[in-house]
Amino acid sequence: MPRKEALNEMAFLKKMRWMAVVAFKGGGRGVRRRKWRNSVRDWLNRLDFVVFGFFDRIDTRFLFKGRNVRTANGRVRSSYEARFVQFLRRRHVRYRYERKLVLYDRKLSLDARILLMLLYVPFSSVLPAFVNRWAAYKYGIHVYRPDFYLPRYKVYVEVWGMADFNEGYKRVMNKKLSMYRRHRIPVISVYPRHLRDLDSSFPGLFREATGKRLPER
Repeated sequence: MPRKEALNEMAFLKKMRWMAVVAFKGGGRGVRRRKWRNSVRDWLNRLDFVVFGFFDRIDTRFLFKGRNVRTANGRVRSSYEARFVQFLRRRHVRYRYERKLVLYDRKLSLDARILLMLLYVPFSSVLPAFVNRWAAYKYGIHVYRPDFYLPRYKVYVEVWGMADFNEGYKRVMNKKLSMYRRHRIPVISVYPRHLRDLDSSFPGLFREATGKRLPER
């Protein structure tokens, strides 16, 4: 079979396959419905980024303690995180910084969860450390702040900038990672070796965690 005829036949088969899929999923109306849902989802993600990003910037401006690094989108706690923020901005990826993540070690009643969410979780970042340890022991509640959350892909990113040369930091890191695995929280771990060239290392980590491709520049 000549090459031109073979290519035409392949194009025809692809078109027939697409028409069969469209017919199975609701025809043109089904395609329009899916496009509408995707556009609504993107709009909600954008709203989440704008509204909560504003409050995150206020939080980082007034509640940060100790050394911090200023970026175009607010402040972060280390130069490693600032480098990662610059990478996300180059790739046009929306993110939330240190979004609270509440995990439970044991089952609690609905009333207890509501009380904890109203009276404890909003103030956990400014309470003394012994109060947080007591809450973890008494109720099995842990309030984490992963470094970054990518709302469109529903995945967290932890930048472990000191994992190679701080044993205490490494113990905390392993404890958090075991908690994430236990609760099946999708997390991408970024280590110092990845920070040397994020353009080549992070897309592979991202695809492994989400099954999707990272947007190009």
